[in-house]
Parts: sequence; C-alpha cells; structure tokens
Amino acid sequence: MPVAPNTSSSMIVRTASNPTYTIYNLGQNQILLGQDVITSGQLGSDFNFAGPGAVMWDFAQNTLDLWVSHPSTMVVGGSGGTTFSVPVTQFVVYNISGNTITNSSILGNIGQEWQVQGFGYFFRSDLGQADMLTRNVSNNTATYLAYDTENNQFNISITAAVVGANFNTAGLGAYFTLSGSTFAQLMVLSDGAGGLRAYAYSNGTLVNDPSQVFATIGNGQDWEVLGFGHFNSQFGLNMIVRNIDSTSANFQQVWIYDVVQTATVNYAAQLSTAVTSGQMPGVLGPIGLEWKVAGIAPVNPPSQDPLALLTTNDLVMRNTNTGALQVYNIQNDVLTGSAALTPPASKPIAPTSTVGGMAMDLSGSAQGSSSQLVQAMAGFGDGSGAAGGANAGPPGADTSQQSFLTMPQHG
Repeated sequence: MPVAPNTSSSMIVRTASNPTYTIYNLGQNQILLGQDVITSGQLGSDFNFAGPGAVMWDFAQNTLDLWVSHPSTMVVGGSGGTTFSVPVTQFVVYNISGNTITNSSILGNIGQEWQVQGFGYFFRSDLGQADMLTRNVSNNTATYLAYDTENNQFNISITAAVVGANFNTAGLGAYFTLSGSTFAQLMVLSDGAGGLRAYAYSNGTLVNDPSQVFATIGNGQDWEVLGFGHFNSQFGLNMIVRNIDSTSANFQQVWIYDVVQTATVNYAAQLSTAVTSGQMPGVLGPIGLEWKVAGIAPVNPPSQDPLALLTTNDLVMRNTNTGALQVYNIQNDVLTGSAALTPPASKPIAPTSTVGGMAMDLSGSAQGSSSQLVQAMAGFGDGSGAAGGANAGPPGADTSQQSFLTMPQHG
C-alpha cells in the first residue's frame, strides 16, 4: 500500500501487549496515516526495538529499515567435544517501502553484555544501510563497537572508542555539506562533568582528534543532550540541549548549537546566534521535562524536494504521562512553530506504547525523487565502503545471515 500523499517521514510504534508494530506517516505537521506492518502473533512478544533510533532511512535500497532484537542463546563448542549455551541477543532487520515489508533477515547474534547505543553511517560515504553502535563496560572501561550492517548482515566491526566508564553516549549525528566535500558520522560522548567529546568516522576510519573538546555545557548535571539533526539550510549538523536544573534560571530552556569544522579539521559545537522570537540568541524556548524525544525527522518541510527533507528536520517530543506527541518546527536554527500530532481514530497510540524512532520517508514522493537524492548524496566520498581498523566482534558474535519470508518466532 502506498504511503499517504505528502508524507515526509514515518515513525514506527510498538504496542505493549500482544505486540503490533504500526507505521505512522508524517507530513504537513500531521499524522497522515497509520497502518500495521507487523501484526500481533507474527513476531514473538519478546522481540522489541533493538535500541534508540531503531528506524532509519536506507539510501541504497530506498527503504525504511527497522531493527528489532530479543534475548536468545547460542550453542558453542568446548573442549573434548562438549557444547554449552551462552546468552546472546539476536538481531533482525526489516526493510520497509510503501508501508510494506519488502524483506527481512536475521543479522546475527551479539553477546548480551553489549548494549545498542544507536544507528548511523560509520562505514559508507554514500549513506547506504545504517550501522549499529554498541557499548560494553568492563573493568571501569567503556568500549564502543560499530557494526557494518550492509546487505542485512553483520559484516566487519570496528572499535569506535575506548574511554572511561564515566563516558556515556550523548548522541549520533551525520555532518555533511552541500558541496559534498565533507561527510562524517559523529558519535558524541559525555564525560558526566559537562564535557562532550566527538568521534568522527568516514568510510570506517576515524577522521578527527577526539581528545579535543567538542563542547562544554554546564557541570554535566544541569543539561541533557536531546539529540542531533539538520536544522539549517547549510546542511552541517545541529545539537539540541535542555536545562534540567530546577534551581537554574534556564530551567527547561532548550538551546540549539551549530556543529562546525575547526581550522584543524576537528568538530566543535557552538551556540547558535540565530534568534527565535522573544528569546535570547540560540534559545528555542522551554519544553517541560515530562516531554521526551520521540524522534528527529522532517515533519513539516517547506517542500517535498529530497534535499529540503534533509535540511529541515523537526523535533518531535512525547509526553511521558499522556503519550501525546508534539512537533517543534525548526528552520535556520529558529523555532518557527509547533503542533500536536494526533493519530487517526482507527490507529490510536496508547501511552504504554513504545516509539521506536522515525526517519525521512520518500516512499510516497514523486517518481524518481529517491534516486535523485541518492545521486546527490553520492558526492560524499568514493562510495567504496572501505573500512579501516577492522576488529573481531565481541564474544558471542555470529555473522551468519538467514533470510526468511515470514516473521521469526522465538523458540
């Protein structure tokens, strides 16, 4: 079934009981259509979204990709011909086009001590299928591994960072320019004391010096990073943060930063100088702490032009008490409007349902628009997908792939 006309992005929601996965098409500051893509009984109830940002756009296949996972076990061989089971997490990916699943595959297994941090484009400069970032803490050290998932399978992995256990993931974002001269997948880590550190990857290779300070915001206890997106017509990247200190005059204020390249080809976040009506420069306004990020994607773009969808992301927040959704329109670093996203009566969203994420969706755009975007984005590198510094996967990793037409059931 084609997506609704004027769709610019889509989000996928999972019900809490008898899990059903529903895709909601977004556009013109509205939820235009809701349609089930995985119904109750087709997927085991112990499957859930694989992690934050489990819905991403696949430029190469022109699909939305949905990652789900569930706890499982894997039999391994021991000494003397003995075997034993080890706990793993099994990952499955669904390719979705036009609100229909076109393909699904088992990516493989990863040890349960590795937790998914998000998805981004670490390995391919032509923005193919997004890659999975994982984190494991051992002996007071946090290790980050990024997995290349091209062609619906775990391929190589790289050690993306090794830092102290005090570092946590602040967010992921892709930095790129209209000229095509720069593309980098940024992984931003927080040291818990207000310091942010960026690791920039292109074609699987670290391309910056992460020891340089990316940004310093407060004391680490008074601000939270809401996410990264493209809110400026010059492409680049933006970071949005919120004050969570109830004693501060800035309490609940949301600020927007521009991510820039420095003279030493590093990346830094600088408070925007843009002025939203009635606010100080760089301030978008207050959003209560009961509102959490549901996703960052184009919900009300100025046009359906593919490049416009990339440069006019919007911030979607969800009320943790009521489940209500609110979109904040941001253009050129300025808050231009806000609207409630009301689901259709036929497909309500319960407060207990989980939003798996949202991404740009060109399934309903004019014919050829997807290919035009892919061609435009092909300028961001040689497209070889070559990766440097490849490492073996963590204990319990299994790179086997299994394709299937029906949804997997947990055995």
